[in-house]
Order: sequence, then C-alpha cells, then structure tokens
Amino acid sequence: MPIPSQVSLKREKGVETERAAPKKRKFQGEETVQTTNSL
Repeated sequence: MPIPSQVSLKREKGVETERAAPKKRKFQGEETVQTTNSL
C-alpha cells in the first residue's frame, strides 16, 4: 500500500506545482512592471 500512496502524493504535488507556477510567474511579471514604472 505505501507505493500507491506515494504515487498519489507525487501526483498531488505535481498538481500543486502546476497551480503555483502560473501564479508565481504572474506575480514576478507584476513586480517587473512595478519596477519599470518606478524607474
């Protein structure tokens, strides 16, 4: 049973990473825009 649970955990982590990546990119993009405007 530990093997299937590890697989499901990896899948959940993968989903979380995919969800977090776009948010992080968007946030970095906003930071870049703010820095450019302040300059």
